[in-house]
Amino acid sequence: MSMKRSLPLILLIVIGLLISACGSGQPMNMSWAGLSASKDAKVAYLANGLHVYAVNVADGTQLWKYPEQANAAAAFYATPVLSQDGTQLLVGDYGNVFHSLDPQTGAEKWKYDQIKGRIVGSPLATADGIYVPSTDHNLYALTLEGQFRWSFTATHAIWAQPVTDGKLIYAASMDHFIYAIDPQNGIEKWKLDLGGAIYAAPLLDNGVLYVGTLANQIVAVDTLTQKILWTYATEGGIWGTPILKDGKLYTGDTAGYPYILDIKNGTGLKLPALKGAIIAGPVFTDNGFIIVTEGGTIYFKDLEGNAVSEASVTGKLYTSPVLAGGDVLLAENSSSFALQLMNVSGGQKWSFEAK
Repeated sequence: MSMKRSLPLILLIVIGLLISACGSGQPMNMSWAGLSASKDAKVAYLANGLHVYAVNVADGTQLWKYPEQANAAAAFYATPVLSQDGTQLLVGDYGNVFHSLDPQTGAEKWKYDQIKGRIVGSPLATADGIYVPSTDHNLYALTLEGQFRWSFTATHAIWAQPVTDGKLIYAASMDHFIYAIDPQNGIEKWKLDLGGAIYAAPLLDNGVLYVGTLANQIVAVDTLTQKILWTYATEGGIWGTPILKDGKLYTGDTAGYPYILDIKNGTGLKLPALKGAIIAGPVFTDNGFIIVTEGGTIYFKDLEGNAVSEASVTGKLYTSPVLAGGDVLLAENSSSFALQLMNVSGGQKWSFEAK
């Protein structure tokens, strides 16, 4: 599958979101879902359409949903993020409002409603504050109590979750730039043009940013020298955040190819194409990794990329899998189920229908 054939599948999602914003009814159910889990992996948090859900991982039962009464203007797509102390579940909505919820009950703690654009990306939560990306080109810095601190403006939408090394905030934008920002005041320290729009959060490790772009590239950036260390050309665009283990970078592209790259020099192994575009980022298991395709196929591979097993679901898979107690959570775009739990052999343990 070429980039030209696969990219419109993603564009349909974005167009669907834009169309849904113009009407007064429920947003089109063709988008991705946001998925995360509690630190003890006992609760899954699912942002799906008009609600955020907390689901018991043990049996797939609903613990709570927010809000109780749906608001057609406030659809949720971004992955919910827990604050570092675990007392807040942080998530933005498509109605430009950012919410802090009680992770135990789903009760609203506070909300910030001064953002001018849609929130389709996840926030970065640190011990000192919260950083919220928006399609209005801004990154908003809030206190842990939801008070405005500062905003930083790029030249295009910011969809990617920011990352930090504790000294600077790194924000990737659809304008092709990586921005390094002072977390105290929002002042730009430096920026670097990577030559393509960036949708997914970069991976930051040992002073190096690993960034996938929609210009069919994976780029390694040294944050100290602000230089590109290497660039690897892929067959399709990169929509998911790469993962790293033992000096190897794992990712996949919209042309359906998984990649395993050496982080020292960017040399890599392109694995055989899978059945469909790879939109979500992969996730590690104890002995390998899992990578999913848009069409609903789940591939279990060893760390060398060899096939271990394969499973499938009926819906679309745009969201990165999440490990939970040795099993894997899958957020599914489907008319039947919104969330499933599988074991690492591909066997279904339960399914959850969002209502």
